Amino acid sequence: MITYDWNCRTVDAYPQDGEYADLVYNVHWRVTGVSDELKPNGTTYYADNFGTQVLDVSHVTEFIPFEDLTNEIVVAWTQGAMGEEQVASIEA
Repeated sequence: MITYDWNCRTVDAYPQDGEYADLVYNVHWRVTGVSDELKPNGTTYYADNFGTQVLDVSHVTEFIPFEDLTNEIVVAWTQGAMGEEQVASIEA
């Protein structure tokens, strides 16, 4: 089994965009997959994949202040912008 860790803690934000301060528009993501299968030397198999994802901020419906953002929230935004197919491809 492979466990995936999505790190979306690095973002780019507009300082001010209309009524919103620090509006996140770009996410720098890193996904690490770690297998529960061990190599002959006893270490784990793992792989990293990284990139950026632009977010569509043209129609913000639920603004979350920058200081309230968590990695989980930004991961959800990132994966939503990518779509299931791209997420599956990255994890593959």
